[in-house]
Amino acid sequence: MVSKFIQVIDFLFFGIILYFMSGNKSDVWRDFRPEPGRQHITFEKNSLLLPELAILGWLHFSKAFDQALEEDAHPCEYEIHYIVNGEVNWWVEESNYILRAGTMLVIRPGERHGSRTGALEPCEHFWLRIALNEESALPGIDLKQTQKIKSALDSFEIRAFPVSRKIGGQFQDIVDEHRAPSEHSRLVCRALLHHLLVSVIRDYTAEGGNLGQSDISEGIQNCIKEITQNLDSPPTIEQLAKSMSISETAYRKIFRQQVGYSPLDFINRQRVREAEQLLSQGSWHIKEVSHRLGFSSSQYFSTVFKRVTGVSPGEFLKKLKTQV
Repeated sequence: MVSKFIQVIDFLFFGIILYFMSGNKSDVWRDFRPEPGRQHITFEKNSLLLPELAILGWLHFSKAFDQALEEDAHPCEYEIHYIVNGEVNWWVEESNYILRAGTMLVIRPGERHGSRTGALEPCEHFWLRIALNEESALPGIDLKQTQKIKSALDSFEIRAFPVSRKIGGQFQDIVDEHRAPSEHSRLVCRALLHHLLVSVIRDYTAEGGNLGQSDISEGIQNCIKEITQNLDSPPTIEQLAKSMSISETAYRKIFRQQVGYSPLDFINRQRVREAEQLLSQGSWHIKEVSHRLGFSSSQYFSTVFKRVTGVSPGEFLKKLKTQV
């Protein structure tokens, strides 16, 4: 009882810290309050070290939440997202994007965007918004270089693309400087920001014709195919590792690096996506779907379903009825 009380106090204290660190938010992220399984920090306005930034943020969801990212648009700012791990389903204008670990999304000024599903899924990612225009230079670089950066971002034909992991480190360093600012933090952040923008452009250019193509190896692609074709009785880790002639430990590591999830998490996510399709048809009961997809019990099915989507199967069906 005492330990539980201490956990509650620790959690409330953490929430208070995040509130003061994040400043007075006016962004769609303002509704994401700290709670178990969800950590979120946002810097904007007076809490930002760099006036050229409109917002800087980091979030980590260890479980899904039944709260979509509502439609948003920023007339004068570019919005850049980097996915550290997990998966995010977003839309920009008329296009849908599934963003996985190591992927970046660039949203141009004025473009409408939001989350594609009714829940934000387990993930960790960084984002920022920055104002770029052709009339004024970014602090620290001249107008000509600023125009080159803006022109490069405007030329991106593909919005979501894989980038090097160093970009995640650059984002992390910028956030860390904001969390514990010191005498030279503003100068450090500006250098990091310039480096990040150039890294994004270089990674896009370096990928060239391979942009948009999967960076998942053929062996893992074959494993994914085997899993998705046998969701009711998926192959074991031992079988999948053997098919690639590697150890189970190596298989788990490679799978997570390339897909962004552990093999078990991936299997369960695919099962839940199939369950959503079946339940949406209106003719399947929850127990029938659970049995069809190979879950050991309907209770375990409900647990996994809520972990992935943020709602139970029953709540999912209720939402469907209200949308009719």
